[in-house]
Amino acid sequence: WKSIESRGRLGVFLRADPALRGIHILRHPCGFVSSVLRGERKNKFGGGKDSEDFGMFGILCELPGARRRGLTPADFRTMSPAGRLAWRWLLVNEKAMDDCSGLGNYLAVNYDQICAAPVDHARKMYEFAELAWNQQTESFVSASTGHELSAYYSVFKDPLKSANKWKTELDEGEIREVLNIIQDSKPGRMFVDATS
Repeated sequence: WKSIESRGRLGVFLRADPALRGIHILRHPCGFVSSVLRGERKNKFGGGKDSEDFGMFGILCELPGARRRGLTPADFRTMSPAGRLAWRWLLVNEKAMDDCSGLGNYLAVNYDQICAAPVDHARKMYEFAELAWNQQTESFVSASTGHELSAYYSVFKDPLKSANKWKTELDEGEIREVLNIIQDSKPGRMFVDATS
């Protein structure tokens, strides 16, 4: 099971059934922001722009991390789209990490590191998930990361190209804003040394 919408529920799932294995893949915050803004420009998300979903930002303000930082719905209305999305990335990933802290069936991994060595990291994730690794799996990982198809949701992507696309899509001000927001957070520290 894979979800991009249920990271905030991961701790509940893993505590409810300790036999489950949860792998939390964190994409670089600038990569996340860039991807959402690109999807908005291409009208890939039904129902409006995620960066302007103020109902969702109001819900995020109820999270412990937002309350600790004094964030309010009014604050989100004054932010840039990149700033709002950076806070979304931070708050949701932080909640997942906090809720799963100390659980043996939880693993947080850096997406950029996976992209740098897909087969090696896929093996490690399979081992953590107690899944058997085989030649068919290795062949698929190699094939899907060895060439690229242009479809928006294609699984056949050059992983390093995908991981680093934000470096040419976001301007310096957006990058600086995102990094300033996330730098002192638990999920942000996974990327502090990987920002150049």
